Amino acid sequence: MNAILCVRVSDSGPYQQFDNPDDAINYLNEQKVGQVEKWVDGLREADLKLPRGFTTCNHTGPWYVRLFWGGPANNFLAPLDENDRHYIEHGLEEHEIVPVLSPDYAYLWVRIGDAGEYEKFDDLDAAIKYLNELCVGKITNWVPFGFQTANYHGRDYISAFYGDADANILCEIGEDEDEAQEYHRQYVECNLEENYL
Repeated sequence: MNAILCVRVSDSGPYQQFDNPDDAINYLNEQKVGQVEKWVDGLREADLKLPRGFTTCNHTGPWYVRLFWGGPANNFLAPLDENDRHYIEHGLEEHEIVPVLSPDYAYLWVRIGDAGEYEKFDDLDAAIKYLNELCVGKITNWVPFGFQTANYHGRDYISAFYGDADANILCEIGEDEDEAQEYHRQYVECNLEENYL
C-alpha cells in the first residue's frame, strides 16, 4: 500500500502528511496534543477496526486528532494497525493545556439554572470544581452565553460567560480568536463530570 500518514490536529486546521510514524509523533508533540485517551471513528467511538484518529484531554468531540493512512489528497485509505497505534501512544508526551483567563476577561461568570445566583471566578479550574460539586453533568450542547446538560436544559440552562466585575457580558466562552482562548470550551467539556440528578 503506497500511503502516507495524514494528520490534522483541529477540526478546521490543515492536514499535514508524513512518511513514517516518528515524524508524525514529533509533529504531534510539537503541537502539544497530549496522550491518547481513546481511538475514534469520526465522532463515534471506534470498534478499533476503522479508527480515523484519537481524542486527548485537549482534543475532544469534533476537535479530535485525525490520524490515518491516506492518499495525496488526504483521503482515508486505511486505519493504523494495532502496532502503529501502540507506537503512537508510547511516543506521545503528556501535555495538559490549562487555560487561564486573559486580563481582558476579568472574570468567568456562572449561574446554575434559571433561578440561580451568579458566581464569579478568576480561575477556570475553580469554576469547573464548583460546577462538579453541584453535579451539573456533562455538556450536551452550547447555547448563547452558556450550555445545557442532561440536568439543566431548556430555559433552565447553565449561564457561563466572560464578564467584568459587575457581570456585564464581554464575550462567550471560546468566542475569542486568541490561541489561549480556543481551548476553553474543550477544557470545560473534558473536565466536567458525568452526573444525573
